Amino acid sequence: MQTLRVTVNDDRTKQLLLRMLHTMDGVQVKETRQPVQRNAGNALLQLCGIWKDRDISIDDIRKKAWKRAPK
Repeated sequence: MQTLRVTVNDDRTKQLLLRMLHTMDGVQVKETRQPVQRNAGNALLQLCGIWKDRDISIDDIRKKAWKRAPK
């Protein structure tokens, strides 16, 4: 037995390929999904420095976020 791994980019291609493979004798199809691996630490590090050289305070952010009517 030999194993062949195929990666497809869209669902239409996948369905077409599966239909074709199911019609062939001696071909066994096993679908697998590879989980997307995300590195949370890396994503956090990419945000470092987004406020660099910005003259803004937490109070300024709060004023813009919660504009309240004066009492």
